[in-house]
Order: sequence, then C-alpha cells, then structure tokens
Amino acid sequence: MKILNKKKRKQQEEKISRPFSAFIVFVLIILTALFIAYFYLTNIFEYEKIKMDVTVGDHIGLNLNSDAVHFGTIDIKKTGEITREVVITNSVKVPKKIYLFKTGSISRWISPPKTAFLINPWQNETIAIKLSIPAAGVSKGNYSGNLIIISKKI
Repeated sequence: MKILNKKKRKQQEEKISRPFSAFIVFVLIILTALFIAYFYLTNIFEYEKIKMDVTVGDHIGLNLNSDAVHFGTIDIKKTGEITREVVITNSVKVPKKIYLFKTGSISRWISPPKTAFLINPWQNETIAIKLSIPAAGVSKGNYSGNLIIISKKI
C-alpha cells in the first residue's frame, strides 16, 4: 500500500513539474530572443532628427546658427529657392545605407537631391537640402519641421 502511495505521489509531482519546466524553458527562450533583438536593432539602426525652419515675411533675413537647418526669412514678394548643406558621416568600418525623411509644415517645400543612398566606411556625404517656396498661396509666418536621417549598417 505504501509503495502504491509513493508511486501515485511521484506521478502527481511529475504532472505538476513538467508544465512548470516547459513554462520556464518558454520564458527563457522569449527573454533570449528579446535580448538578441534589442542588441541587433540598437546596433544596426541609428536615428537622427535635425530641425528645419523658415520664416516667410516682408523682408529677407539670415539665420547662421548651426543648431538646425535654418533657411532664414524670405520676402513673400520674392519667393524662390534656398539651399543649405547637411554633412552625413559614416564613422564606422562598415558601409551604411542612409534614408532621409522630411516632416512638418516645411516638408512640402523641401527637396533633398536623394532620399536613399550608400556611404562607405570613414566617408562623408554632403547633401544639399533645397527649399522652394511657390510664388502664390503662401501666407506670412513661421514654418518648421524635421529632417530625419535613418542609417542602417550593411
């Protein structure tokens, strides 16, 4: 009788321990996958946001600060094009694929010469960001946005 009770108790313990062990293995696999994904994504992609702005007014003005891409003040009667340069540097030993995106109220007037390109290791790429304000349909005011640069190590 005692032997049967011991066998039943052992079988019950195994029934409980198998699902628990499977659960622990499952959690460890998920945590390992998340850990690898975190380091993979944080080391592969880089993200930078550069502010851009322009003022449309009744005079012409310059803003030479280097904290953002400033296009200054444009006279609403003499609208046209302004170009500012942004230098993108690859300071690692692998090539990078660069993607450019524009956002904000200024984005409809912004046109980079290319929106996706490759930079080789230890190289720079100078991008001319062109602002083209149309002659009609523009109100006086401040317009701003961002140039978003995403780089992917290849």
